[in-house]
Amino acid sequence: MKLDINELLELEKDVKSVLDDNLERIIINLNASDNLGVFLEMIGMSGYLNSKKNAYSDGTIIVIGQSDISKDKIIGVAKEFGLAKDRFEFYLEYEDAKTANLRKTQWSSNYSCILVGPMPHSGETKGDFSSIITELENADGYPPVVRMGKNGLKISKTSFREAVKCVLDKGIVTV
Repeated sequence: MKLDINELLELEKDVKSVLDDNLERIIINLNASDNLGVFLEMIGMSGYLNSKKNAYSDGTIIVIGQSDISKDKIIGVAKEFGLAKDRFEFYLEYEDAKTANLRKTQWSSNYSCILVGPMPHSGETKGDFSSIITELENADGYPPVVRMGKNGLKISKTSFREAVKCVLDKGIVTV
């Protein structure tokens, strides 16, 4: 369906009103859903993202889930990649994941990503989703989530090392 000139002018007025009132929220949602690039291309700003690094890449990295290795060993692996221990927030016991309030990471520029291992399905952050991880992966505004482990969730030296390498390679995290 094509609009006539009067309908287009009316639409323009309505869109401007919506953008004036909601532009910040719209841009955040476009970014969270990986559609910001398409939007910027449509408005003639496609080069903008290429000139920016990931705005949250120097934030805190959450490691959550039952760990097979100690926090000190995880920090040791992180140091191999040049990441300081103060970049991390740990919830390494099964029950910690249940009570951790990860909603603080939603719409926050303080967090780069969430590295997840084995955890309960239900918990503080589950909301209306089937599990905590499903909420983190599918609700708008959360930082990127990386599942650790190849055949099921697992936090080991190898799975943590692979997850850190992944987020560094993708530019989700910077040193």
